[in-house]
Amino acid sequence: MIMKRHSCIHTLGWLSLSLGLAACGDQAQQNLVVEGTILHAKGKQVMLAELPYASPNRIVVDSAAIDSNGHFRLQSVQSQQNIYQLFVVNGPGILLINDANNLQVEMDADAPEKYVVNGSAASNSIKALYEQFTPLYKQWQLASTKAEASLQDKNLSDSLRSVALQQRDEAHAALKGLFKNYLSSQPNSTARYFALGMARQFLSPSDWAAQLQLADSLFPSHPGITLLKVNAASSTVQGSHLLNKPVPELTLPDSTGKLVSVSAFRGRWLLIDCWASWCAPCRKENPNILAAWRKYNKKGFSVLGVSLDKDRAAWINAIKSDSLQWQHVSDLKYWDSRAVAAFDIQSLPFNLLVDPKGEVKAINLTDSLLDKTLNSFIK
Repeated sequence: MIMKRHSCIHTLGWLSLSLGLAACGDQAQQNLVVEGTILHAKGKQVMLAELPYASPNRIVVDSAAIDSNGHFRLQSVQSQQNIYQLFVVNGPGILLINDANNLQVEMDADAPEKYVVNGSAASNSIKALYEQFTPLYKQWQLASTKAEASLQDKNLSDSLRSVALQQRDEAHAALKGLFKNYLSSQPNSTARYFALGMARQFLSPSDWAAQLQLADSLFPSHPGITLLKVNAASSTVQGSHLLNKPVPELTLPDSTGKLVSVSAFRGRWLLIDCWASWCAPCRKENPNILAAWRKYNKKGFSVLGVSLDKDRAAWINAIKSDSLQWQHVSDLKYWDSRAVAAFDIQSLPFNLLVDPKGEVKAINLTDSLLDKTLNSFIK
């Protein structure tokens, strides 16, 4: 899924890893002791903060001075497993999980990413995850930037543009693979919860939901995972406010400049497919839509492709490359397209199924769900 205006991209750093995530564990604990050595710390005070799930603000539970040898000792009374942040005042910080009562930390403030934690398998697990994530994330950012630039460069050959798009998709696939592997085997409930928070940006909605369901089945009493499940279930689904209501009118030019209106399809079932040539998940869905169009077109079913492209050549080439044999429109204004406001598009791909009377009967029909839904409506 491609989110509107890259709203899903966040900057991650060692001090800013706190994501607002924390969760309760499986067994009550009485005291947590975090001690060790921090070398080359400019600040002479270290703090231990709990990262509560329900609040974006960390809660400092203890502070201590760093002595001349770099030694420190912190402790906190706790009754559940959480994610904590250990940080130097005006300096770097790291994340910890209290899956043990006593954690030993060795860190150099000049190279905080090389810290060592003894006594906590879960803390080392999320550290290893982030070490693998960082280079893949940077590679994906760079590839995404190059891919978008290639779509805007009208002088670039199709072969070079295809290479840029393929590199972006491969970088994205590497991130998805990382999180799928981690989530499928992570034994600690809080570490798994932490990874779910990171993975949501990169996994498809269906894959992420499956991982959440798996985590919930393995750790049904974990409050953090339970809250994540409740929040996911109660979140507003894109386009749900349009269901069983008249479809908004929209008129946009096709590739020849001819104006095409949604209302022109009245009397037929219509799938309004919102997509773009630069949207990899959209392109992946195109074969499903093509199969549905071929199967139901003679039974009163039409498709209207509404593109959020801004490069006309890329748009036309994608239509030809994917053999999309229905009408297509676009004002080539990217996320400023009139279609975004008309249908309240928040992410791509997105589609609406409109009945012959002009009412929206279904939204976000992907994969086999499109054919199943059409089969139930069109006889």
